[in-house]
Amino acid sequence: MAPTKPKKSPQSGEKKLTLKRVKGENFYRDAKSAARVKMLNGGKAVRDRDGKIVKAAAFQKGIIINYQ
Repeated sequence: MAPTKPKKSPQSGEKKLTLKRVKGENFYRDAKSAARVKMLNGGKAVRDRDGKIVKAAAFQKGIIINYQ
């Protein structure tokens, strides 16, 4: 048989630095991009019964021009 290397025990050597997970934390995105997505998805425009915009959405100008 070929010579084999001795296996290291799991507790030998220095411990690796790992980040602890926080309950409720978004682990699909980092904090900066999660905050940006939350900011851009935050709210829709408020319209009256005729369909005119009464209150603009966050990060939206008051007048919307549809180019359709």
